[in-house]
Amino acid sequence: EIGQAKAIMDALQHLATSPKYVDGSRTLRDVVDALEATLLGTDRPVGVQGLDSISRDCPCPFHAMPRRFELAAAINRLRTAKFTLSKAASGRPAKVARSAV
Repeated sequence: EIGQAKAIMDALQHLATSPKYVDGSRTLRDVVDALEATLLGTDRPVGVQGLDSISRDCPCPFHAMPRRFELAAAINRLRTAKFTLSKAASGRPAKVARSAV
């Protein structure tokens, strides 16, 4: 769906411009969890919650909420993303390192 693809594109741009998500110490799962919490935007005023929070200059009424695995898949497909393997034996996913986009 076009609205979902646009939302994923805006979410990736939002991740690239905000160091609160990708700082080299979070796992991919943590990044997706934080982004999903922002997208859900509970208890936030209209205009800064949900899909409006990832739009650059103005809210886009044509976005559709992406699923978490689609966000993770899009991050995984980024050529500029750098992943490092965690040495912890806890079975957690690889850590995401910030890279220039």
